[in-house]
Amino acid sequence: MADIAGFLRQARTGKGVVGAIVQTLSTNILIQGVNIATGIITARVLAPHGRGDFTAIIMWPGFLSALFTMGMQTSLVYQLKNGRGRIDDFVGTALALGFLGGLLAMITGIIGIPYWLHSYAPDVVRFARIAMLIAPLNLVGALLYTSAQAAQEFGRFNKFRSFPSIIILASLLLLAGIHELTPQTAAATYLLAGIPIFIWNSVWALRRFHLRFDNMFECAPILLSYGIRIWGMDLIGAVSDQVDRVLVFGFLTPSDLGLYVVAQSAARLFSIVPAALQLVISPKIVLLGVSQGAPLLVRTARITFVIMCTGAIPLGLLAPYAIRFVYGAKFMAATPVFRVLLAEAVIGSFTWFLAQGFASLGKPGRATIQQVIGLSISFPLLLFLVPRFGIDGACYALLLSTTIRSIFAIVSYRLLFGENLSHFIPRFSDFRWIVSQINAPRPQAGVPQEQA
Repeated sequence: MADIAGFLRQARTGKGVVGAIVQTLSTNILIQGVNIATGIITARVLAPHGRGDFTAIIMWPGFLSALFTMGMQTSLVYQLKNGRGRIDDFVGTALALGFLGGLLAMITGIIGIPYWLHSYAPDVVRFARIAMLIAPLNLVGALLYTSAQAAQEFGRFNKFRSFPSIIILASLLLLAGIHELTPQTAAATYLLAGIPIFIWNSVWALRRFHLRFDNMFECAPILLSYGIRIWGMDLIGAVSDQVDRVLVFGFLTPSDLGLYVVAQSAARLFSIVPAALQLVISPKIVLLGVSQGAPLLVRTARITFVIMCTGAIPLGLLAPYAIRFVYGAKFMAATPVFRVLLAEAVIGSFTWFLAQGFASLGKPGRATIQQVIGLSISFPLLLFLVPRFGIDGACYALLLSTTIRSIFAIVSYRLLFGENLSHFIPRFSDFRWIVSQINAPRPQAGVPQEQA
């Protein structure tokens, strides 16, 4: 009973390794569930055209903010672990640099949005430019989240992450109930929901770190020298995640964009499976090292792939009924698109799982190469196919790019670790072996060294 009580206490507070994993995983599931609910509300009320306008407004602050991080989040984590008594200075300086990056993102968006959204109504363009004012808070808020995570305050970290989603859901329900839910009010809800949490997080950071800004000129070069070196990964990640949506803005009507975004969001629900498994097994893989960690990861990847296929195949067959029931008859035209994106999501989640494994096995450079390959293929394909085939072209461009990234990962695992991923059907022995490896204590195993 004492063990059970201790486990529940850790899960509630987020303290300890088990508590952090359980609470973070539960928070991920909660956020995903709330996002599903908010997506259904906006789709049903706004219809495809309004859903496209809504996406056009809210995408740019987050996307452009991600381009101007300057690597501050990773650099701040590093300095919080190695600051040697200067944590207060580094946190204060990182927040100031984040605000500067947010200003650059805001200016870029205000200038560029009229060109990027030239086919949209003037009121949508105007509101999208106003929405860019939130960009500095986006970047500073992300650094505040990072400071809580790096300080091992996982209970607070998960509260900070989940509360904005809950506020958004409650606000959308209220607006829908009083018949005031429009693309503009929905976008305002998404953009402003994080402000109360931002204030709460800022008060916590002021008390926790006693923020100082008087040594900025000394600390800024240290933060930037580390951050700039990994900024490329932030840029590649941000562009890779959103390149399809960024490019389709200029070629698709708001209605087609609404269909595409809803289909893509629904298809990517399967990413929660590999994300949850990766969270649990990554620390174990690091401790096991390459010789035993690589077989564990590969067998888990095969099982993950089968689990996703088991859910995706019947969902694809029942897609017309599922889309009509969840999103309404106006989104029935998204059925063929959804099926293609569902296949892309399954392969993409499997590929993402393998990419995360590269880092755990001491090969982070391979994950970067994999992202670059995917981006170098998807970008020209989208430019070629979307103007000719619309949303169908976007879907097939993503599917082809993701498939090639998957092949690269499979070949890399064979060459680097001698692990065969060419057959995807797991055996019963795989399940038994994984359980034995996860439960086996290996405190003497070393951490794999970082290599290219």
